[in-house]
Amino acid sequence: MNKSRVQSKGGFAPLTVGGFTPRNKDTSHIIRIPVDHLRPNPFQVRKDFDSPRARRELEELRDSIKEHGLQTPIHVQKDPDHLNSDGYIIVAGERRWRAVKMLGEKFIEAKRVEGDPETLALIENIQRAELSPIEEAEAYVSLMNKNGWTQGVLARNLGKSRPSINDMVKIATLPETIKQKCRVMDTPPSKSALLELAKIDEVIEQIAAWNTLQSKGKVNISEARQRRQKTLSQTEVFSKALSAAKRFLERLDAVEQILPEDIDNLLELRDAINKKINTLHSV
Repeated sequence: MNKSRVQSKGGFAPLTVGGFTPRNKDTSHIIRIPVDHLRPNPFQVRKDFDSPRARRELEELRDSIKEHGLQTPIHVQKDPDHLNSDGYIIVAGERRWRAVKMLGEKFIEAKRVEGDPETLALIENIQRAELSPIEEAEAYVSLMNKNGWTQGVLARNLGKSRPSINDMVKIATLPETIKQKCRVMDTPPSKSALLELAKIDEVIEQIAAWNTLQSKGKVNISEARQRRQKTLSQTEVFSKALSAAKRFLERLDAVEQILPEDIDNLLELRDAINKKINTLHSV
C-alpha cells in the first residue's frame, strides 16, 4: 500500500491513489491522519470490543480492509486536548481504526464532520447497524435524553417507525444484570427475544425467563411465571418451617432435664439441619 504523506495548508492532503482510498468515492474532502493522532470517542456507544465475538468480527474487518481497502473513511473532529494541533477524536469508525492499526498501517483516511460528537456517534452507529440490540436500545435512550427528543421525534430523525423505537426503548429497561450478560455473550439474544423479556413486569419473572432463554433458546412467559410461583411457594414453606423451629428452641430453653434418647434425637435433628444447609448452599 502507498503510505506516502503529503502535507497541505488544510492539514493532511487527500489520498487519491493506493492506500485505503474508497472505491468510486469523492475523495476531495478526505484527509490522511496518523493513527496515533487519533483517540476513541469518549461517548462511544459501542461497548464491546473484547469479547470473543467482537475480536472475531474485528479480525474479519481487518482481513477485509487488507484485501479490499477501507471502503468508508472514518469520521473525526479536532481534538482540543491533543498536544499538537493535528490531533483528532473519532466520531464514528473506531472499529475501522482498530483494524487499520492491527494491519500496522501508520495512516488512515478520515473525513472531518461538525456537530455534537455524542449525537453524531450515536446516529452513525445506529444507521450502520453495527450495534448489538442492547447497545442500540441504550443509544436510543441516550439520544432522547441528551436532545430532549420524544420517541416520535427520534423516529423521524432516524427514519424509523414509532413502534420500532418504542420496542427498543422497552428493551433498554431490562435489568442491568441481564444487559451486562448480553454485552459479553458471543451470540447475544435477538431483539424479539429481548423484547419478550422486557414485556414481563416483574424483575424476578424476567430473571426466570432469562434463565429459560439461556437453557432453551426461547422466552416462555408462562413458564417464567410458574417458576416464580414455585419459588414463592417454597419461600413460604421455608418461612413456616423456620418459625416452627424457633418456637421449638424457645420451648427447649425451659427444659431442665432430658432423657438420653431425646439427646440422640436432637443430635440427629442437628445433623439433618446441617446436611440441608450444605445442600442448599451448593445449589
